[in-house]
Amino acid sequence: MKKRFTLAITLILSAVAITLAIGVIFAGSAYIPPCDIDDCYAKDEINYVCLHGIIDLYSSDGENTFFMPEKAITRAEFAKILTALLKINVGRVSSRAPELADKHEIPEEYQAYVQAACAEGIMGLRKEDDKLFFAPNEFVSRQEAAYVLGNLIPAYVSTLKTEKFSDFEETNEIYMTNASTLVALDMMIGYDDGTFRPQNDITRQELALVLYRMIHSGEKLKY
Repeated sequence: MKKRFTLAITLILSAVAITLAIGVIFAGSAYIPPCDIDDCYAKDEINYVCLHGIIDLYSSDGENTFFMPEKAITRAEFAKILTALLKINVGRVSSRAPELADKHEIPEEYQAYVQAACAEGIMGLRKEDDKLFFAPNEFVSRQEAAYVLGNLIPAYVSTLKTEKFSDFEETNEIYMTNASTLVALDMMIGYDDGTFRPQNDITRQELALVLYRMIHSGEKLKY
């Protein structure tokens, strides 16, 4: 499964700056609705996934919380989101994870979630010189998110709905079937200009909408 492993230095520095300024509130804390989503098209969906501990919030003072709807998501963060979505017993399964050559790059707070996601086979790895790499700080593209989440849907849906997107053919062939399925089931949407932008990084707001629609679709998620 081909992954993107090149990050712009400016994006890395931006992510570091955000982390230093605002701490992550992990699931289990008392829920405080985020103060930065009033103008979001997925406001209700964001509140739902945050309230249910699927996506974490940020806080700078312990009183106000932030969702950062346009922020991209790293693979390490995505691993935590997936384990929460699927209610995976992280402590029980993480010990079965394969040895990762880049384990030292995984932020400590995401170590167990990455290991659990790898142990359950819900996220892909890159193999190079007989070593496995997870690329925890790589941002997740829309097409990669579609591939991973599409693997959780039991049935493949053939559809012509993707034809409404002028750039859907830019989706990597590996990801196309699953992306088509999410579009057909109205779980993943495009943009007002008629594009799908498969290679763009998926934002937290976009992912919240997809997850909400998956949860309420009636489909039983599998992995």
